[in-house]
Amino acid sequence: MSQTPFMIMSDSPLGTTGLGRIGGDLARLISTELSDTFRVGYAGFGSVWSRSRHLPYPLYPLQSLDDAVQLPRAWDDLAGDDPGILFTIINPAWLRWLAFPEELRDGELKTLLLSGKIKKWAYIPVDAVGPNDKLIRGEKEIIERMDRILAYTKFGADTIARTLGEYPIDHLPHGIDSSIFHPRSCQEAREAQFMKHILKIKGRLSEHTLLLGVVATNTPRKDWGLAFEILADLKERGIDAGMWAHTDREEGAWNLRALSEAFNVKAETVITTGNLSHEDMAWGYAACNVTLSIGSGEGWGFPGAESLACGVPTIHGNYAGQTEYMPFPFLVEPCAWRWDGLFCCRRPVFLAKDWADKILVAREMYCELNKRFTWEGAWPGWKKWLTEGSQ
Repeated sequence: MSQTPFMIMSDSPLGTTGLGRIGGDLARLISTELSDTFRVGYAGFGSVWSRSRHLPYPLYPLQSLDDAVQLPRAWDDLAGDDPGILFTIINPAWLRWLAFPEELRDGELKTLLLSGKIKKWAYIPVDAVGPNDKLIRGEKEIIERMDRILAYTKFGADTIARTLGEYPIDHLPHGIDSSIFHPRSCQEAREAQFMKHILKIKGRLSEHTLLLGVVATNTPRKDWGLAFEILADLKERGIDAGMWAHTDREEGAWNLRALSEAFNVKAETVITTGNLSHEDMAWGYAACNVTLSIGSGEGWGFPGAESLACGVPTIHGNYAGQTEYMPFPFLVEPCAWRWDGLFCCRRPVFLAKDWADKILVAREMYCELNKRFTWEGAWPGWKKWLTEGSQ
């Protein structure tokens, strides 16, 4: 049986984003476990052209979400004239050029997309609902143009189904690597190489410090203001608390240094940025007593799952897809709702004291992540979905 060209398009698997992590894991699994069925390539935003030995698939660069002009060259290298599948792991709002290639200016990209050689599959993150619990019209128009769609969670699948008026919509969780993200003792983690030399906080935290972990990009949807307000609330209660804040950059949608000074928790906050290894991240989670998942809606949420897999409780708002693997006692109820203007999404508003109350209950607890949210548990469902679609 000949191999079907299978191009994953998402953030680079060499980067730090969740989308890149999902794409990289799937590319590795498909290229090793389904090599008889698919010939895998990866078109990554922010990547470089590479046939690196450590990747079992070729990696091609894409520079812009708005117009992937490098895609024809990548497709030609992977597929030649063979028909195949382009599997996107991107918010559909950014993919109008893929859904409506007739609107593109004349060129190689438009010619390729109108050639009929490519089937468009999409793994669709849904982190919030719009008016009437549906996606907005622009997203609906794009999803309708996809040949096959898959949601991360039941929340996402139900939202897409209501939007399209089609039932049911398939959904599969992506997994995490439990060989890396697994329980370690908190004391062992605080004495480990990670905490000593990367965070450089020996002497700033005692063995009794209640350490909060916050791992999130510096974007408007991640409520960093809430994280610092929570830490300040705990300090006001007389609790010896500190925070490890890991992000892509200190100044973005939020100025983290300014927040730490504004809430008077500068000495208790350690900020790290950049691309830490998965092993270092696992040690970081394990060193914390609690992880705060501060997104105002998550399609799935890597940090929450990774923390639970390390045995560390995660606190999260009771909204969107992440609630499907979260222990119910750690979910915080919104005190109000607002509308996010970018995509007209309904977003929750929280009180810091409600999170602090949950933290004080959860801090001594041990948690686990359901096995079906690891790749060992999730891969059989993926294998079935992928092979069925190739027939």
